[in-house]
Amino acid sequence: AGVLFSPWLLVMWRDREAWQSATDWTTTVSYPIDVMSKLWGFHFASVFIDPNLPLEHPYSWLVPPVLLLLLLGILLSLFKDLPKESSVLLLTLVLVPTAALIGGDGVRGSVLSSHTRYFMPALAGTLVAVAGWLGLQYRHRRQLAIVIVALLLGIGFTSSWAIAQAPSWWSKGFNYHNRTIAAAINEWPQPAILTQVHGTTLGNMISLSHYLAPETTWVVTQPPALPQVPTFSKTVLLFEPTEQLLNHFACEPEALSVPGGLFWVSCESSDRPLND
Repeated sequence: AGVLFSPWLLVMWRDREAWQSATDWTTTVSYPIDVMSKLWGFHFASVFIDPNLPLEHPYSWLVPPVLLLLLLGILLSLFKDLPKESSVLLLTLVLVPTAALIGGDGVRGSVLSSHTRYFMPALAGTLVAVAGWLGLQYRHRRQLAIVIVALLLGIGFTSSWAIAQAPSWWSKGFNYHNRTIAAAINEWPQPAILTQVHGTTLGNMISLSHYLAPETTWVVTQPPALPQVPTFSKTVLLFEPTEQLLNHFACEPEALSVPGGLFWVSCESSDRPLND
């Protein structure tokens, strides 16, 4: 695995400034410990049931902790009932990535463990552990095992169906509000969106572009270059603007009442010197 990954190490070293810029978000955002702990519970609970409820809902304090305790009981049970090699494999597959993510965030002050995708090895181990436990139960308590399997499949199908129908989901992260932002942009006549690429802005732009009307114009630059307002546009909007872009206009851009950093410019660009 190390040999196969080594070409990427060269790419990361050669383009380390771009790599640093693309990963800055992991340390520039911070969440309280109660929010992080709820998200950790959501990661594991969503493997089996995912109702897309907000973190403030009582569900976040009730169901995920109970499921985590059940998972811990299953792991301990497998440690007793399975051969040592199998049980240690499952324990390390679930616990090592989890401890590395949460511990790493504690040391670096980052928020990687708030995102479900980084838990994929641990979540795969969770599924294998539950399947192994159900297999053991089937040998001795066949009816109970069948009922639990039917229940898990029913809940999983219901959650998957809801996810397939929804425009976004709690685990979406940075792009969660893009449908709402796109709807707001599409209400303006001939909009031009000005953006300077920084952080996760490029990924957000690509996601957002799928929901915009065909007449929408993007003007994108790399800082410190500033995007120029197209002469044919009737509306000028700023998406996740930098301080430099905000200060480029003779009037202060107005933040629109949608989440996600969308501003409306009601005046022309300023001729005054730009801030560094």
